[in-house]
Amino acid sequence: LDFDYYVYVYNDACIVDNLCHSLLTTLRQEGYYMADDEGAEELEEVTQELKAKEDKLSSKDGFISPVLAQAFLLTFLAEWGDRSQIATIILGAQEDPLGVTLGATLGHSICTFIAVMGGRFLAQRISIRTVTMIGGVVFLLFALSSLLLEDSSSDELNAAAAAAQG
Repeated sequence: LDFDYYVYVYNDACIVDNLCHSLLTTLRQEGYYMADDEGAEELEEVTQELKAKEDKLSSKDGFISPVLAQAFLLTFLAEWGDRSQIATIILGAQEDPLGVTLGATLGHSICTFIAVMGGRFLAQRISIRTVTMIGGVVFLLFALSSLLLEDSSSDELNAAAAAAQG
């Protein structure tokens, strides 16, 4: 590996460090100065607006619910090309496609159900300040773990680069 590689890595590390510092500072300040009940009024307002829109749309004779269409489109686009889809493609090529399809659909449905119900539970019982503070701490833990834990793939890359040069 040449000197330029280390310069690029150092520059990237500096950029990531600055971004992490800025984000953590912002999250800490927002979380610290946020009132415990902040966001409760906004949540109630959004809930009322959604209820009114749902009532308005349910009075119309539509074949597909707008919420169903929105959730489908959002999930479909978010999941397209991610690692679980790639793994499912590989599994489908090796095993029974119907079994893989049913298993993947059931697994994703259960995972989505847990996410939706968990999100609803958290939104009703935990203040936005708490969520912000927890998010900042979790982000900090991820940053520390990526900094402190050794990445075995980089060792393999270094060994491969040394073998290619030697």
